[in-house]
Amino acid sequence: MVGNTKAKTTNQTVIDFSGYQMVIANNKAPEYYTSFDDEHLIFDSFDSSVDSVLQSSKSGILTSVDRSFTQSDTYVIDFPEWFHTTYLNELMAEASAALREEPLPSIARKARMGILRGRKKQRVGSGRTKVSYGR
Repeated sequence: MVGNTKAKTTNQTVIDFSGYQMVIANNKAPEYYTSFDDEHLIFDSFDSSVDSVLQSSKSGILTSVDRSFTQSDTYVIDFPEWFHTTYLNELMAEASAALREEPLPSIARKARMGILRGRKKQRVGSGRTKVSYGR
């Protein structure tokens, strides 16, 4: 008979930088993280048999920062270079549908294909069943 070989999780109470107490697991690598103030990261666990603190040499985090929108005539939309053609095709398809009351199928198809290619480029962890963050 094969039993469950996964070690039992042991919990530890930690106090964060603001004095808030949290219970986290201390015998497995982190799987999730969050931030309450956009400056400090809070992880769900750490492996105390490896290290007692998180080390930059053993850590990797993937993030993105959104630009804030300002309503002005000089605002430049921050598109990746490869997306300009797709944006132009989508704009022409929408304008054609609004002005002629008839969409241009060839332009609409090009715009849709560009959007699908863009989604594929932006996908993180594609082909994996689980994406892990932390160490």
